[in-house]
Amino acid sequence: MVLSPHVLMTENIRNRQEEVFESIHNNKPCNYVYCITLPSCESNLLDIHPYREIYKRKEYDRPFVILGLSENRSGAVGLVTEMADKVAKTLVNPEDFRTEFIKLRDSLVMEGESISSQSTAVSEPEESSAGRNRR
Repeated sequence: MVLSPHVLMTENIRNRQEEVFESIHNNKPCNYVYCITLPSCESNLLDIHPYREIYKRKEYDRPFVILGLSENRSGAVGLVTEMADKVAKTLVNPEDFRTEFIKLRDSLVMEGESISSQSTAVSEPEESSAGRNRR
């Protein structure tokens, strides 16, 4: 697994960040965590998986790149919605949404590290107007 250095997190996950990162780092179960990952197929922009689904899979057909973490599916959808809003606010031509969203998504992956070498020390995320935290 790869954890993005710019991982997005809801407030609840940020409060449990050390526990969650340690569980992911050590490939241990972690309840109430949903992961936003790079898509499994080209038609998707992102995927949302319960962490337990990723954790239980011992053989991967691809590495899971974690771009966001939330305590539940609705929180993960909220983070993705914030990403979409950020892209939509900058668009002149609506037909460019997919391309611009992919650019934003890929910017989160830049300089990604393998989860096995990821430190639990993380810089302070920005506070969004919706009360969620991003990094």
